[in-house]
Amino acid sequence: MDYAGGTPVHISSGLAAVAYAMVLGKRRDYHENVNTPHNVSFVFLGLALMWFGWFCFNAGSALAANARSVHSLICTHLSGCVGAMVWVLMDYHHTRKWSIIGLCTGAVAGLATITPGSGFVSTSSALAFGALGSIVCNIAVRYKHKLRFDDALDVFAVHYIGGLVGLFLTGVFAQRSVIALSYPEDTPLDQIQLGGWLDGNWIQVPVQLAAIAAVSIYSFVFTYVILVILNKIPFCRLRLDDEAEIIGTDWAEMGERAYAYLPMEDEKITRKSTSSSDDDEVVTIENSSSTTATSQPTRHRALRSIQKLLQPHSHAHRRHPLVVTGMPDLIEEPVVLDYNQQKDLGAIRLTEITEPTSGNLFQKTAAQMREEQPLEIEVVGQPMQAERKQQHEDSHHPSRKRRLSEDEDMSDALSINTTRSIVEKHQQRRNMKPTSDIKRHKTGIQRRSANTARLAAMEKDKLIDIIHSLLLNHPEVREDIMTYIPAPTITSAAAVLSDMERRLADSFPYNRHGPRRDDYTFSRVREPLTGLIDTVAQYAHHFTSTAVFPTICFSFLDLATHVAHRLPTWENEDHNQLRRELYHELNDYWKKAIVTAASKMREGESYSPQTVSEWAKSLAQHNSFTEGMFTEAVHEFTKHLGFMIGLSVESVDPPRDVPLCHLPSLETDMTRFAPQSPVVGYADVRR
Repeated sequence: MDYAGGTPVHISSGLAAVAYAMVLGKRRDYHENVNTPHNVSFVFLGLALMWFGWFCFNAGSALAANARSVHSLICTHLSGCVGAMVWVLMDYHHTRKWSIIGLCTGAVAGLATITPGSGFVSTSSALAFGALGSIVCNIAVRYKHKLRFDDALDVFAVHYIGGLVGLFLTGVFAQRSVIALSYPEDTPLDQIQLGGWLDGNWIQVPVQLAAIAAVSIYSFVFTYVILVILNKIPFCRLRLDDEAEIIGTDWAEMGERAYAYLPMEDEKITRKSTSSSDDDEVVTIENSSSTTATSQPTRHRALRSIQKLLQPHSHAHRRHPLVVTGMPDLIEEPVVLDYNQQKDLGAIRLTEITEPTSGNLFQKTAAQMREEQPLEIEVVGQPMQAERKQQHEDSHHPSRKRRLSEDEDMSDALSINTTRSIVEKHQQRRNMKPTSDIKRHKTGIQRRSANTARLAAMEKDKLIDIIHSLLLNHPEVREDIMTYIPAPTITSAAAVLSDMERRLADSFPYNRHGPRRDDYTFSRVREPLTGLIDTVAQYAHHFTSTAVFPTICFSFLDLATHVAHRLPTWENEDHNQLRRELYHELNDYWKKAIVTAASKMREGESYSPQTVSEWAKSLAQHNSFTEGMFTEAVHEFTKHLGFMIGLSVESVDPPRDVPLCHLPSLETDMTRFAPQSPVVGYADVRR
């Protein structure tokens, strides 16, 4: 009994998809990808279109406009509604969240389950079809990773399992009274097909199971054999090469991306030279009716726009500079960072600036800010001599236009003028008379336009989106941008790691008995977990490769190893492999830092025995906590630095144990690296 094609459509295609996934293999990012939807709105729109088409698919199987086809349509709709509701309730039970994706998946599960029985069962039985099909398919989706094949669209869990449940339930709930709807009214009862188990025809259940087994074996075996043969033919290989898979099928085969443009594609960023007294550089956003091809001036305009956001300005009295933080990983190919400097360059600091009459400028609308005084941004760093000379020339020649060499040469930093806060300006206007000296000095003050103020007050997420889009659309300026990104510090790295730990903690599904450590929970937190682990490894590589002082390197490695200790432990040992691999990488970085410190000692640098003893205690603590996973680093320390403290690291008593939980521990040394003010830069890009 199969009214609308549960066997040839759902059973057959479900196992054919399994065969294809087994031959094709897993995606490159299978362990990092949690199968998040590409577009939730499109998923819901697709469900609406498919649900409407399912009425024709099931009801049209009668090949006539009769009572049985109408009955099939009603059963189809009821089963889809119940399946969607049950799936959403099950997801809410596990996550305490109402999910649109869960609603769509449950509806498809209910529709797939009722397909073979829509013309055989009653409307009340259709409710059971939707509920049971949704429950079984939901369980199959949550445990599909145990099958060890990459089913990205849940074809097996939803269509095959749904069709299987529907065929079995049809053998149980099929009724002769429903089948009789397609017969003339005067048809004798003995000429009507028998029903299912509820009508006394129990033999129909084994018949249904035999049909499931036969179609499953046929579909899987023949599909697998055909795909294996095709995959052996050079011009018919199923999988893309590594390069095409990394950059994406759209770009590899079509030469374009679906989302390769700026969020505001009807606008372009240009730069105008003002004729005002300060002759500063203004970033202006102008509307354009069409998108033009990228030219050389456009390349430099985009680069200067990014420079204006990232390049440090000057403020001599600042003693605590903040830097652009994070390890940029937005590009598709790995890039070797070369900062070309020994100290931090500084970064834009969005400080809390208030007017004399109180009130935070950042809380005002863009329209209000355009009508009032321009927004000032406090920055760090001092301008170079050449920049001071350029400021002096601009102040005495306000109408002079900038030379092309000054405008287009990206090897020199942009001219940056020292700015004053609004409070300082207000006090100066009240207490001092406007003399000619003051007027001449004001010609060098950088006056910010309304658009510049709007960019400065823009939310950091929007700024990051703009930078991301510029990097995608202007890959030729990628290397130039990297030279203007200051190197991360321990403070900035700790802020990024702390934020990622909190994100990991927030991703755990709610459970009144505490966080669970099962496979389902791991699938929910896998993306932020792997992101945190990758970030720790990237930062460790950076500090051990570029740190000038070994103390900085050891301090960060101690911090990073504490973060590794706080990673959650899972019931499935395969999931704990991620933390073990991170321990192995950190062990190598500890060894590298020890060898670097020893080489600097041979070159003449000296360290106090107390400092070396603190390094030894930290390493002994980590080795003791991990049950010997840092043994190689301990031996290296004993070999190269143990003589300074007169004993080996193994004999040093480790400090107290590290607290373990899936939440970040605010009592640990993470708090001493907490940032004091927000920073705009690649720390937010990394997050």
